[in-house]
Amino acid sequence: MVLGSSTAQVLLKYAGMHAAERQISIQLLMQDWAIWAAGIALAFSMLCWLTALRKIKLAVAYPCTALIYVITPLVSYLLFDDQLKIGYLFGLASIVPGVILTTGGVVRE
Repeated sequence: MVLGSSTAQVLLKYAGMHAAERQISIQLLMQDWAIWAAGIALAFSMLCWLTALRKIKLAVAYPCTALIYVITPLVSYLLFDDQLKIGYLFGLASIVPGVILTTGGVVRE
């Protein structure tokens, strides 16, 4: 789910960068492969999420979605040369221990 959502966000960024060169229209949206790929990634992500929720407690699964906020900016840095300041990186680094702490604090049955 996390990878699917992050992939979709990166694809939408890519589509948005290229759509900026043209006027955004329904026709453009229908013809842009990146937008279609993003939609497929989101649908795949939703199916993964539904499958996970059948087997994992929501209190465990939901905090893991915060990893989207770590993966997406790092991939955007690598692919689009987005600049990440040191404070931002510290913020990203604090998310991972937070996910570990919150998911580890759930009582298992």
